[in-house]
Amino acid sequence: MKKYLLALATVSLFAACQQKENENGLSSGKATITGTIAGAQDGYLLLMRAIKEDAEPDSVKLEKGKFSHTVQLEEPELMMLQYTAATNPRNAQLLFYADPGTVTIKASADSLFKAEVSGGKTQAFYKKANEKANAIYDKGKPLFEAFQQAQLKNDMAQAQMLEMQIVQLQEEAKKAILTEAKANPGNVASALFAMQYLGQGESPADVTELGKFYDTLSPAVKQSFFGKKIGDIVKASKSTEIGNMAPDFTLNNPDGKPVSLSSLRGQYVLVDFWASWCGPCRQENPNVVKAYQAYKSKGFTILGVSLDKDRDPWLEAIKKDKLTWEQVSDLKFWQSPVVELYGIRGIPANVLLDKEGKIIAKNLRGADLEAKLAEVLN
Repeated sequence: MKKYLLALATVSLFAACQQKENENGLSSGKATITGTIAGAQDGYLLLMRAIKEDAEPDSVKLEKGKFSHTVQLEEPELMMLQYTAATNPRNAQLLFYADPGTVTIKASADSLFKAEVSGGKTQAFYKKANEKANAIYDKGKPLFEAFQQAQLKNDMAQAQMLEMQIVQLQEEAKKAILTEAKANPGNVASALFAMQYLGQGESPADVTELGKFYDTLSPAVKQSFFGKKIGDIVKASKSTEIGNMAPDFTLNNPDGKPVSLSSLRGQYVLVDFWASWCGPCRQENPNVVKAYQAYKSKGFTILGVSLDKDRDPWLEAIKKDKLTWEQVSDLKFWQSPVVELYGIRGIPANVLLDKEGKIIAKNLRGADLEAKLAEVLN
């Protein structure tokens, strides 16, 4: 027994010695993700790493309900483990943070998302903050059920009242988790929470709040995966504020001809970010077509910038939706440099430029687009 304990102590010491800080001051090293999934079939789990973005997930062998997998980390990483053989896919995904060292997971096949995860200060903080938010969301379960019943009964007054209460709970949960994040500026999970709860809005107030939060993060966390994304959003937002000159870029049209934004100077230009795979974009396209037809003879044009990654669906959507203005794309999906340049976090998105290339409006939808064009062109 003493030899066994000594061996364990030696292994633990060895693992600790392997941990180090990268050039940005974040802990790096090997992480061994090990665990058990009760009731699971033999096969493979999928391990996705947020930091790898478009990379293929790792395959993790699952045998007799047990698995173990080692990865090299440059910083504590957000990961998702998926049990592909589950009957309910929604319950078969687990988000967690991996720090250098050992991460231990204990779960059941029918509820992987409820797994107990231990190992590392990042995961401990991530769990604590989420538990506070989830406790608030749990209070809202009766409200959600009552809201659904009100809708089924077509009781719109009751449904509206309940919806307001649900929104209040959501704001309470947001406040609770951001309070935890602000109290832990040196934890990389704080940057993730900022992206989740502040980084999705499009209004100037949203970006201002995100920028203030970014300023509180430690220098190391600012250099983390999500810290850099926040920094890019804040930087792009400042460069694309109303009143600024729109950043220039050049992308190829479907014929392979390079088209630069600056080549359209002298006209009012709507830079329209969309994609063939984006349902809301396709729903908005008829409104954009209508606006184009109404004002193209008055000095208005559009530059469609697609975030597609496959050429054929892009060209098919252009034809089907009758998008007759100039279209460009580098077919790099969300990795297109123009995404970072303009701080695009969701599509559809757009910016309206005057004849000199200055931004005069952002994210105009439906009737708002026509109203703005009527204001500047009539």
